[in-house]
Amino acid sequence: MHDLMPVFLALLVSRRELRFDPVAEQSGPLDCGYAVARALVELDAPRDASRGLTLGAFASLLERGGLPARALRLSLPEIDEVLDRGFSPIVINYEHPSRHWALLLGKRSGSRGPGLYGLSDPARGLEVLDGGELAGRFGGVAIVIDTASLGRGKQLEAVQAGERAFARWDGLARLAGGAAAAAPVAISAPRAAVPRAAVPRAAVPRVAWPKDAALDLSPSLAFESGISGLAADARFSVSLRSGLTSMGLELPVVFSPGVGGRESPLVELPRILFAAAIAPLPWVATLAFTIAPPATAARVWADAGAGTRGGQTGSDSGSSVRIGLARIMDPLLLEIVGTVMDSCVLTPGPWGCSVAIKATEAVSERFFLALGSELGWQAAGPGRGLAAGGSWSESVSIVFSMRLDGWSLGFGFSDRDDGGRVLRFSGDYELRLE
Repeated sequence: MHDLMPVFLALLVSRRELRFDPVAEQSGPLDCGYAVARALVELDAPRDASRGLTLGAFASLLERGGLPARALRLSLPEIDEVLDRGFSPIVINYEHPSRHWALLLGKRSGSRGPGLYGLSDPARGLEVLDGGELAGRFGGVAIVIDTASLGRGKQLEAVQAGERAFARWDGLARLAGGAAAAAPVAISAPRAAVPRAAVPRAAVPRVAWPKDAALDLSPSLAFESGISGLAADARFSVSLRSGLTSMGLELPVVFSPGVGGRESPLVELPRILFAAAIAPLPWVATLAFTIAPPATAARVWADAGAGTRGGQTGSDSGSSVRIGLARIMDPLLLEIVGTVMDSCVLTPGPWGCSVAIKATEAVSERFFLALGSELGWQAAGPGRGLAAGGSWSESVSIVFSMRLDGWSLGFGFSDRDDGGRVLRFSGDYELRLE
């Protein structure tokens, strides 16, 4: 757990300082060029930020600071070629929605599109854009600098900032449905770095797993208070994930209300889980199935606080189908999830449906805060269709989570229909099978 100390120290740093690095936040509407320049060289005198910087003036400013630079007219594919040759960061100029300067830190290649780009923007901070978004902003001119003259310290700052930006994007993509790509970040390492000697390894036969195959181990524990008392809901799931699909089993354990109840604790039969995602980034579409045995009385009580809210609390008393659509708007993730529970004859009892809307903000590359609201309808009896009667329910939830190396930890609150509350702790460990 050596990684915990820098994580908690990061909490002491303001979000603004985390986002505006290595390029500081601009002080005025036309100060973007000077803000980018100050991240690369020491300016010899105060500048008039009310006039802005032209392309030639920017290149001259870097030259006077001792950093050789060339102003070029380039297309986005040509920018990719420059990055591939090891020149990063690169100063780029936007034309849309207005003229603006930013620092391109690096690129991650993608198999489903033109890739992702990490940038440090003096107006927006660290952000990741897909190729289409960057092409819509890019004005066709850039300043390519001599990376060897930049200095190891500043180059390391750019590399680390790019890694933080992509790590935050990966966290949002994983929350959206496991859509984070395994492709490495194409950010140049400092040229002064000494390469490690290659160490020969003995050939060991291995199982031919896909390169991105992993086991997800996910325990969770929820405490639910209501008019009937206090209950607990524990779960453990294991699933095999490869690419954008996963399949596994979930084992639920319910501690029903009251002390010493006959059904407390009750281990229920496992549920079969299947999930798949389609990720034309920055959009992510998800489809998930849960096939479960008939719910016990304890399970029905535990889920009564959530009604049909499988999208928020993770509780559902039977089989369910979920369809979701998410949009990654770094540093935000917006999701809408529709759930239909007990929609077929696999499980008896009432059925229901719900729609949930959730917004998640990446506070940093490791910490995420989610706010959600859900509206659901549940049938009053075992009959099918609206004629059977039913009731409406709504809930609000807040979830805080953090990601460590291979781990994801979180806790959250949501309300119950009977006026109670739900407190849920969850974890996830990713075990790579390479």
